[in-house]
Amino acid sequence: MEVGIDDGRAKRGSGDVERSCYCIHAPIHKALPQAAAVFHTHMPFTSALTRLEDPRIKEIGQTEVGMIDMIAYDDRYTGPAFDPCEGERLAKVIGNKSVLFMANHGVTTLGPTVADAYNRLYYIERAAQVQIYAMWTSQPLKQLPVAVVEKTKSEIGGAKFYNGPSPAQRHFDALKRILDRTEPDYKT
Repeated sequence: MEVGIDDGRAKRGSGDVERSCYCIHAPIHKALPQAAAVFHTHMPFTSALTRLEDPRIKEIGQTEVGMIDMIAYDDRYTGPAFDPCEGERLAKVIGNKSVLFMANHGVTTLGPTVADAYNRLYYIERAAQVQIYAMWTSQPLKQLPVAVVEKTKSEIGGAKFYNGPSPAQRHFDALKRILDRTEPDYKT
């Protein structure tokens, strides 16, 4: 089903358009050129962090450091999104980032491809999971030294170590191969 960006009605096919999904996704797609794919979820670990007074991902490991500059934080939950103005507001909060922590709500990731948006979603949930596990110990989190953070930021993602597809595309292709073997009917 194809949905009109301006009216929230199906252009082709049948079925209803879920209003809150439309009001979040459509304005983000329209406003942000990097948003060819937009995923919004209520995954448990990222959603748990959004319920904290300080939901920020901390620079405590490689995954966290690799994502830190991608993340925008919306510190204001305004209720269910039944008006496209909310998606427009969220697009402004995201700006040039590709991950949005939505206060008291969930997380949104975006990218130029489905593989990129999914990869960000996968790794931000892992980073949140590890941070929450570390927080459960009640011991202070061990921040990485600034020099290590900067080195990691410059090297993360493997761009200079691989020819061909991006690490995100390699990850996504591997997941599809697993599905091809274990659940081939996903394509239908």
